[in-house]
Amino acid sequence: TIMHLRLYSMILLFMAISIEATDPKKVLIYNPFIGYYHMKFMTTIANELKKAGHNVTMLDSMVNPKYEQPDRPGIRNVSVGQNADTRKIIESGDSGLKAFWDDPPLKNKIKGFFSFYHREGAGLSRMLSPQCKDVVNSKQLENLLETEFDLAITEVFDLCGVGIFDILKPKRVILASSVPLHEYMGEKLGLPKTFDVFPTKFRLDTVPLLQEGFKAFGDREVIDNALISAFWGQNMFGYLEAAEYKIFKNRDSSFPGFKHLLKHAHSLIENVHPLLDLSKPTLNAIVPIGGITIPNTCSNLLTKEIADDLEEAKDKKKVLVSFGTVMDPKLMSVESRKNLMEAFQTVDEAVFFWKGERELIKNISVSIPTNVKIHKWLPQNDLLVDFNMDLFVSHMGIGSFTEAAYSGVPLVAVPIFVDQHYNYVCASRLGIARFVDKATLSKSSKNLADAIRDALHYKNSIANSIQLKANLEKFGDQRKKMIDHINFILSLPADSTPMAFHNYHNGTSVKLSLLSLAHLAPQYVVSILFFVPYLVFCVAVSICFELCEWWHGEEENIGKNEKKKKDNNEAEEKKGARRSWILAMMKSILVLYGLLYATCRVFNLVAEFIPTFLDYFIIDSMFVCCDYIMGVISSIDMITIMIATIAFFLIICLTFRTLMQTLKYVVDILKRSPALFNTVQDVTNFTTIAFLCYAILCFLICFLPLYTNSEI
Repeated sequence: TIMHLRLYSMILLFMAISIEATDPKKVLIYNPFIGYYHMKFMTTIANELKKAGHNVTMLDSMVNPKYEQPDRPGIRNVSVGQNADTRKIIESGDSGLKAFWDDPPLKNKIKGFFSFYHREGAGLSRMLSPQCKDVVNSKQLENLLETEFDLAITEVFDLCGVGIFDILKPKRVILASSVPLHEYMGEKLGLPKTFDVFPTKFRLDTVPLLQEGFKAFGDREVIDNALISAFWGQNMFGYLEAAEYKIFKNRDSSFPGFKHLLKHAHSLIENVHPLLDLSKPTLNAIVPIGGITIPNTCSNLLTKEIADDLEEAKDKKKVLVSFGTVMDPKLMSVESRKNLMEAFQTVDEAVFFWKGERELIKNISVSIPTNVKIHKWLPQNDLLVDFNMDLFVSHMGIGSFTEAAYSGVPLVAVPIFVDQHYNYVCASRLGIARFVDKATLSKSSKNLADAIRDALHYKNSIANSIQLKANLEKFGDQRKKMIDHINFILSLPADSTPMAFHNYHNGTSVKLSLLSLAHLAPQYVVSILFFVPYLVFCVAVSICFELCEWWHGEEENIGKNEKKKKDNNEAEEKKGARRSWILAMMKSILVLYGLLYATCRVFNLVAEFIPTFLDYFIIDSMFVCCDYIMGVISSIDMITIMIATIAFFLIICLTFRTLMQTLKYVVDILKRSPALFNTVQDVTNFTTIAFLCYAILCFLICFLPLYTNSEI
């Protein structure tokens, strides 16, 4: 009967689904030891896939082996040891983390433009690229070539895994981001930029407008946002991408580049929770799975010392203090550590559990207050969930933010760098966090002490935290959501072409506004495509004028009689003709350059060639040349300041001189003829003025923040 046929069909369908669900797949996960939470996120993915019945292999790149690998039972482990150069950079602190703690003095701001961005930003490249090279050339990777993987998952904080998968050729690729996806990577995947709405994830400070709540950006914040993203996006990840591109290109000349490989991934799983993140443009292929690292049960890892301290503090308010594993508190200045102790001692109604080492209080001329309990290690999530912490003083890493939200504990936020400022803005919008500027820690203990007192007694933030915890519990199991998505990707035909990140909107929807044009432009458009050619133009014009004046002076000395005067007059005319011709040619080239760039960008005619050319030739070669120079002058403070100051005033002089010379020619044109556009030369002169005005604006934007902002 029809009923029996339907029943048999349902049984067969259920059997097919069961077979598919239990069919184990070979999965490779690339796991760079960048930070503990990065490892925890990737290991959680591996453990959940193993529980789902898949055969999982983890390729560990031991960037920093000091981080203890979380448990991963039943998972095959392939490890590549730490590179010697990488170890030296980490041990010497040259990766730049120390510089992020404090607000620098003016001399360091001046020095910053010429060395800080390069040295500290490029420190990430110098730390990770040698390690990547070791992995690429390792015997372990050669052995993995013998296995045909059904799926490979890599952390995109470091693009090395993307290149490794091009060598191993897995059937499917999923990208993973253990932190909120930054705009440098987002642009490569096709995400629009949102500088006019959200803070960049490359900030060194929190936008003043957002310190006390989520507010709309003004023009100044938009420009500030875009420029910070340009500097840090390129300095941190542009250098790294260029260096790792060389590694894979040297291994295989047919290497297609990271942008091509990223666009052929099947999806990206991002460690953000929809209830905790800001509402923003996204792509269907980006799946938010924040919360998967929250354990379902207590780990029961309390030491006797921690348990005794908790028992002693049972009648007082309890405050957890942690600044994460990457930003070690020992990198703080002595003044900052001293003020932290004073702030905790001032709030005597609470007991502070601080994750750190007792050596932190050395050389700060204060003893540990009785209400401060310092432990080298603390089970952070256990304390938040099971031991009724009243407050969490945090650096606002995505892991700490998520754990605080799931446990219903309000926050005092001391964001330090990159996505931590963005995470604070998310928490502030939810009404669960109070802000303390990291720069004030080195000046006074008052701001931190006041914020802690207010947060301990502010009923709204406590109520908001409890409500948020309830909402997260009702939202659903994020781990199941992740596994369902990965199993769906595994069910796709292995020979299918992924189109998740093939976007064709970039450059075709042009609006006549500076805001939309800023969204379309690459991060380094101001400094590379406009500002540098403008300086070259200024220098060329000045040299041209000097040569012409010298030439003219030589001709004037030929003779003093009438005949020689006549000859000089003829020479003057020839000189003027030569000078006008040379200037017209230079201006025409400059105008054509601008038109060519605009045409290519708007109509997207060379979408692949231009970014590759800029990323891997101009930028890489330029910074390789700068590497040695900056390494020398950045170690000598006074020389660096002198070079920066001289360069600054030279640029001002060049700008003023070029403007005056161009205006002189315009006046000559107006005197010569009432028609403004009689010749091509006249047109180029006026076009030069327009370009000059824009270049001066770029100049002001690039250099004025150096002397007016509190940030580097």
